[in-house]
Amino acid sequence: MSNKRKVAFDIFRFQFQWSFYFLVTLLTIYIVFQAFLPPIELGYDTFFSFLCQSAKIFSLIVGIVAGGMFFSPFVRQGVTRKSAFTGNMIAAVLLSLFLMIIITSLTVIEMLIFGSPSPVFGLLPSVLVMILHVFIYYMAGWMITTGYLRFGGFGIAAYILLALLITMVTDTIGGTPAENSLFGDLINVTDGELIPYVTIVVLLSIVTAIILWIGKRTVAVAHAPIKLK
Repeated sequence: MSNKRKVAFDIFRFQFQWSFYFLVTLLTIYIVFQAFLPPIELGYDTFFSFLCQSAKIFSLIVGIVAGGMFFSPFVRQGVTRKSAFTGNMIAAVLLSLFLMIIITSLTVIEMLIFGSPSPVFGLLPSVLVMILHVFIYYMAGWMITTGYLRFGGFGIAAYILLALLITMVTDTIGGTPAENSLFGDLINVTDGELIPYVTIVVLLSIVTAIILWIGKRTVAVAHAPIKLK
């Protein structure tokens, strides 16, 4: 097994456990809320819309933890920074896919059993957008920690601001679920205009490419000093 795959597997193994507890906890809360609160007070009509914002915050926190918990130990064990970076990114992709597959599956089951004003196929565009959102939030958190490892106290302050900017841009492009609705194929922006769904995916993909480039430049440059203790 290559170092990249080993790093990805080891990291995702931990993140899978964290994700399991996260999903079980939020599913329990959602069921309790649905049992005691009418949908109009709950503000969400599906498990998917209920979990969207929470999934992004969860991935941000996991990214912060991953940057400090996994990167330096692998480097100390002889894994190159490039392999550690690539393995972590693979684990981030797996986490994003895993979260959205489980959330979407539970939502489809909910819609089939209880019915929903939104069609099942309407989930598909929302799922792809949310996969990109979750991955970008993960990377934003990951950059905060690795920015500290790379630059110290100044780095963490600068990278927190950078992560905040990236997440704000991401939410502006992709939006968040409106009350009692999913993303849909079109998302409202300023002046009542509409951004086509394909444009949203392209813009989010550009943000993803930028954040990956920043992450790679932060840790994968040969002369970059990284704190290993």
